[in-house]
Amino acid sequence: MEGFVTGERLAYNHMTFVTIYQATCLARNRPVVLKKHEFHMIDEPGTQDQINVCLNAALFQAKVQHPNSCEVLEVKVHIEKANCYVYHVLEALDTSVGKDVEAGKRYEEPELRQFLQQTASALAFAHSKGIAHRDVKPDNVFRTANTFKLGDFGCFFEKKLTSYTTSYAGDERYMSPQLRKACIRKTPYNAFKADVFALGASLLHLATLTSPRPLVTLKQTYMQEKVNSQVQALSCSEELKDLIKRMLAYEEGDRPTMSEVCAALVQPEEVKSPRLGLAARLQTSQSALLRPTTAKLVIRPGVRRETKPAPQVQTSQLVHVTESYIRFLNFQTFTWGQPINLSTQIQVNKWSIWVVLDDGRVFCCGGEGTNSAWIVGRGGTVEEQPSMTEVRCLHGVLVLSAVYVFGGIKRNSCEKFPLGSPQWRTLPPMHQARFSFNPCFYVDLARPKWKHLPQTQTPSCLSTSLFLGYPPAACTCTTTS
Repeated sequence: MEGFVTGERLAYNHMTFVTIYQATCLARNRPVVLKKHEFHMIDEPGTQDQINVCLNAALFQAKVQHPNSCEVLEVKVHIEKANCYVYHVLEALDTSVGKDVEAGKRYEEPELRQFLQQTASALAFAHSKGIAHRDVKPDNVFRTANTFKLGDFGCFFEKKLTSYTTSYAGDERYMSPQLRKACIRKTPYNAFKADVFALGASLLHLATLTSPRPLVTLKQTYMQEKVNSQVQALSCSEELKDLIKRMLAYEEGDRPTMSEVCAALVQPEEVKSPRLGLAARLQTSQSALLRPTTAKLVIRPGVRRETKPAPQVQTSQLVHVTESYIRFLNFQTFTWGQPINLSTQIQVNKWSIWVVLDDGRVFCCGGEGTNSAWIVGRGGTVEEQPSMTEVRCLHGVLVLSAVYVFGGIKRNSCEKFPLGSPQWRTLPPMHQARFSFNPCFYVDLARPKWKHLPQTQTPSCLSTSLFLGYPPAACTCTTTS
């Protein structure tokens, strides 16, 4: 193909006419993967629909812009007489997890957790966009160094009015019981819960190197007994075993959502307070963890000197908020509490901002497509608050009885909401639009202005790179009166 130097053929599927090549993109001067789809006799009925599905698969994979999702660089279409060739240009990765299985590499608990956490994170993001993968398996998860990336959205399902569908897709080895029934009887199944089952089955395959296919062909009682015995034999923590069992539950309603899978994988070492000053670090549950710091007050000569301590902000507790319930993490047992039903349903999603207030209530605002705000009490009571001036997501922190929110997708604006105030107030904008990647900034509250901090080594979507309040110990915060 023009603009590319094609290298080794990596794979070919004679049933779908898909060929995968190693290649070099001349324009980008970087290695890529070319996925070539062949469609013959394009004038025949149904062929155009297949081409549209192929193009939409790349579109939806590109829509899932997540660090653990394979990047789609571009899509090219070439028509030659009665044939159509669609090329997906993808980022090059080292190998697939499926190759590890073929090589007999058994994953131990640290690798299982890393695989599960990163793949579940990508799927949870896709699900928040209304996209189910429907072909989750080791062959479709790729690995480079210590990073796992989900690819091949060719069997995607887009949620419109419901999460249920009767159309079937995927690899039968990892199909949920309901999806297998849909293949035979066209019965409806939940595509998003099918992804949860497939990820659990993939995890079991990596841990045992035994195909999970025989499990899903059994009746409910026998299947659950077999799953429990296989999982219990694993040499991993009881916590991880319990999570795998729940993911492989026979009934869809007994399986966790993908966001709940991510929340269940939060580790104690991941919830430490940051070392730099008064800061907000968003974990996968999107809660701000704060620690007190110190500040120096400089007084001009002739003015009475007064020492004022830095604001004391308690370390917040991790919470999990959905549209209909809230639950809190117990730091002593490191387990999630029982869900507490909300008095009123609220419009929150994966990218909403959650800030735990000093009195234990939770301030929720924003997210994908909304600028609404609420305060949720520990008992589930909901108090609606004034809406933000803009739709924004992800970054929020509590400082001195006010909630500060920053940026969002393609935004550099900021605002704050003093608790008990009837309206939001505008803050100085950041130097550039940001979501959750490098570089870092902080804003000095004494002199409202955004300033640069040293760039972190690795961008991460799981922790914010924004700091608000007094600068780190290496800097000096001064005010004059």
